[in-house]
Amino acid sequence: MTQAAPSVFKATMAALDLTIEDGAPEWVHLLPTAKGKVLTNDQRGPYDVTDAAAIIAASFADQPKLQIDENHAEDLKSGKGEPSPARGWITEMQAREDGIWGKVEWTRAGRMLVRDKAYRAMSPVILHTKAKEVVAILRASLVNRPNFRGLVSLNQETSMDAMAQMAAALGLAEGASAEDILAAIKALKDKGEGDKAKGDMPALQAAIAQIGVA
Repeated sequence: MTQAAPSVFKATMAALDLTIEDGAPEWVHLLPTAKGKVLTNDQRGPYDVTDAAAIIAASFADQPKLQIDENHAEDLKSGKGEPSPARGWITEMQAREDGIWGKVEWTRAGRMLVRDKAYRAMSPVILHTKAKEVVAILRASLVNRPNFRGLVSLNQETSMDAMAQMAAALGLAEGASAEDILAAIKALKDKGEGDKAKGDMPALQAAIAQIGVA
């Protein structure tokens, strides 16, 4: 019984490590800014984002879900009668401080591709004016060399999402660093060992259970 707290702690951390490494991100980065310039790696940009809310509304004006394919197959292959299967569907978008993010409903094949790190980034297909103002996001594609600069990689977002959930479970402020999270977990473990000596185990187990859910 003396090893109960450390055992629960180690099991929880193992589960968290699996979540970070094994999953596909629930949210993907579609535009690197909610207001400003979008720089590119070719001569087609830069583009302007002036109204993120209007872009999101226009994106879903004609369809409830936006397709995610591989290497822009919908644009390059479907017109030739070649397959362009969906690897996921964007069902929602949010404007955040660092740009526009899309919530993804992954297909099984898409989740496997991301989980196996076959692709490192997301590349959106946009609708824009002659003045290069972004009007809507039409769809997105799994790629390894995105044209837009400043997008968060798929695997980075997976880790960031898990970290944000752990920080919330630990009662830390939004944006807490990995060091902050590790310090809080260590403090929780130290407190648990003190509580164990007093015979007060439920508090530690309840706190660790919250982290496990995250």
